[in-house]
Amino acid sequence: AGSIAFAKWVGKQDLDEVCEGLIAEHGLMVVQGKYFLTANTHFRVGLGRINFPQALRVFCEAVSALG
Repeated sequence: AGSIAFAKWVGKQDLDEVCEGLIAEHGLMVVQGKYFLTANTHFRVGLGRINFPQALRVFCEAVSALG
């Protein structure tokens, strides 16, 4: 198992669209909170084990670009 985070989404964009875009465009392992029996206000992101620094950088850049 690798590092994961379960974060609250506070952006204005639809969380389903954001997660699908992060997967499709950046190869990030992101799953909406609704699949973990929570409100769709949170998301789970897997950041890997071996490539944690690179995955975290990609995640930060991708989320920052959302505005």
